[in-house]
Amino acid sequence: MSSIEKQKNGRYRARYRDPNGRTRSVTFGRVEDARRFLAGMGGSLVRGEFVDPAQARASFDHWAEAWWRTTNGLRPSTRRGYRGNLDRHVLAYFGGRRVGSIDYASVELFLADYRQKGLGPKTLRECLSVLSLILKFAVKARALSENPAAGHQIVVRRKKLREGDGVLSMEQVHQLIAHVPDRYKSAVWVLVLAGLRPAELCGLRLRDVDFVGHEVSVRTTLMPVHRYGDQPYRGRVEGPPKTDAGDRTIPIPAWLCEDLARMIAARGNLDRATGN
Repeated sequence: MSSIEKQKNGRYRARYRDPNGRTRSVTFGRVEDARRFLAGMGGSLVRGEFVDPAQARASFDHWAEAWWRTTNGLRPSTRRGYRGNLDRHVLAYFGGRRVGSIDYASVELFLADYRQKGLGPKTLRECLSVLSLILKFAVKARALSENPAAGHQIVVRRKKLREGDGVLSMEQVHQLIAHVPDRYKSAVWVLVLAGLRPAELCGLRLRDVDFVGHEVSVRTTLMPVHRYGDQPYRGRVEGPPKTDAGDRTIPIPAWLCEDLARMIAARGNLDRATGN
């Protein structure tokens, strides 16, 4: 239900009800403008595209922090990455702007400006992802009719690898191992021969090594996460691999299993000797 009321000062107040049933109003200097506004608002309500003017006037900073509070269920490492890109790049560019003023062109200019400053495609894509999550949140809260961060393309030029490119030869591996302290040599061999990531290596437990079948199973990752944003957290984060493909079993040579067994036994003797 909508109406137009002429006020004593000669202006016209356009009244309407939002999807929550609340009465809202906007004033105009001409009755034609008030009618045009209500006609457009009526179409938006019918199409389910209603935008709350008050929400649209709120700053991008407001919506960024509101979205941030919803991420507390994510991994600390993921949140740390989000917070870094939010503070360094996204808020630095859009901070202080009304969220309703951000459109597709604004996002394209954001990408172009940071590309010119030398930001790499990977970081650009991560920044766009954070921006898109914030604006999607604002859409759900009726501050925007659509997400202006959707539909952008970031070209990532991948290097064409030829056989042997970026891979150590066995001669180079032996040279590397020669410079590694003895207590870490077996761990480095696991990285090389099983193709584990550092977080996967740190997450290995004794139960994950099959000394008879000569296999290691990746079930857990362990990585450090330092303080970020307003989070006091500092320590280690343990959890499953990010994807199902990361949960895997890999064969390793029998001699490496023997080396691992000796390393574990030596570590046990050291712990007993030091009381740790």
